[in-house]
Amino acid sequence: MKPRPLWRERDFRRLWIAQSVSDFGARITREGLPMMAVLGLAASPAQLGLLAALASGPTLIAGLAAGGLVDARRRRPLLVAADLVRAAVLVTIPLAAWMHALTIWQVYAAAALVAGPAPSSTSPTMPTCRPWSSGRGSPKPTAGWPPRNPWPRWAAPRSPAPCSSG
Repeated sequence: MKPRPLWRERDFRRLWIAQSVSDFGARITREGLPMMAVLGLAASPAQLGLLAALASGPTLIAGLAAGGLVDARRRRPLLVAADLVRAAVLVTIPLAAWMHALTIWQVYAAAALVAGPAPSSTSPTMPTCRPWSSGRGSPKPTAGWPPRNPWPRWAAPRSPAPCSSG
């Protein structure tokens, strides 16, 4: 029985589209906040340095703790909630600018909250089975997985859970 391509799986397509939109928004934010601070608020180099630190600091600090919390929960609701919180925080920036009430402190807060627990800590993980395993008694890939190794050996998922046999 030939495995189905991932593109034919509805859940995979939905996840891929949602993550693409989220990644596009994250890139716009990563490049747009500093640009808006310079062009809209005439931020100084020191203020831009603080903005960059605030954007990356929470990831370094909360990343380890968030990883443990994320592993204990279902990922889809967490991904959706994280994207909705980021969207809500970011909507305040253009609204404040439109009302001529935007300050650098609001931009700092948005950068810290949006960059908050690392988005990579909420990304989906590979299954617990390594389909490229070989040898007697090694786990067999689960149904639906391609027979070839999609990842280099050093990037192989590690998990104590066994694969289904067959």
